[in-house]
Amino acid sequence: NVSIVEVESILSEHPGVLEAAVVGLPDDIRDEVPVAYVVPAPDGGLPSLEDLFEWCEKRLTKAKRPQRITFLDELPRTSVGKIRKYLLLEEGESNDNTDE
Repeated sequence: NVSIVEVESILSEHPGVLEAAVVGLPDDIRDEVPVAYVVPAPDGGLPSLEDLFEWCEKRLTKAKRPQRITFLDELPRTSVGKIRKYLLLEEGESNDNTDE
């Protein structure tokens, strides 16, 4: 069982990340796999995908590491500021391409 909050927290600790959201996408083998959406920090420069995957590899067990990381300009939010994870989930399910 993957703690999405833990994965989001680890990604958000990266100096090049302003914020991160993680959703679980259906997987035939593991039931669900984590997929991350990252908003780069404005002053940190755009981190590379390789750098973010290495960051996660050093801090998370294999099962908790995101299978895909996608950069966004901003995370979709409700009018009260909550992240609309269902929109990220829909995007992830419709996007078969990986950013690895």
